[in-house]
Order: sequence, then structure tokens, then C-alpha cells
Amino acid sequence: MQQYKLFDAEYKFVSLIWGSEPINSTELVKLCLEKLGWKKSRVSGSLRLQLWLPQFL
Repeated sequence: MQQYKLFDAEYKFVSLIWGSEPINSTELVKLCLEKLGWKKSRVSGSLRLQLWLPQFL
């Protein structure tokens, strides 16, 4: 099995999710804007990537 390397931004993103769960997408967008400076489109894209990626690992 190939190992997946989390980059710094990905780690910060999943850490926010794990540290704040349960959290809905609206609150996650607000939290990411506050903590990471990310806009809604970046959060949505990252969520899609996190859901899509594991099927290829």
C-alpha cells in the first residue's frame, strides 16, 4: 500500500475538522475563513478532494 503524505495545508484543514467535530459545512467555512483565510470555494474543493482521494490509495 502506498503511503499518502499530508501537506501542511491539508493537515491544518483536517485538524480543524477533527478538533471541531461534529461541525456542519456552514460552520466549517466560517472557521476556515477565520483560521486559514480560506474562502468557501477552497473549503468545498478540499472537502471533495478528501472524499475522493481515499478510493485511489
